[in-house]
Amino acid sequence: MIKNVVIVYDYAFIEGGAASVAIDTALRLAEKSINVYFFAGSGRHNAKASGYF
Repeated sequence: MIKNVVIVYDYAFIEGGAASVAIDTALRLAEKSINVYFFAGSGRHNAKASGYF
């Protein structure tokens, strides 16, 4: 069973369809008790502090 997932995307905020898929996927995996490591090249704000993760 998968226990850890790494997602790498350009942005840590939703700016379009692909970003929405990346962040939504991370959230859904986390809901299933999978450890998600989300790396972003840039971000408008801290996604963890904003309550995404």
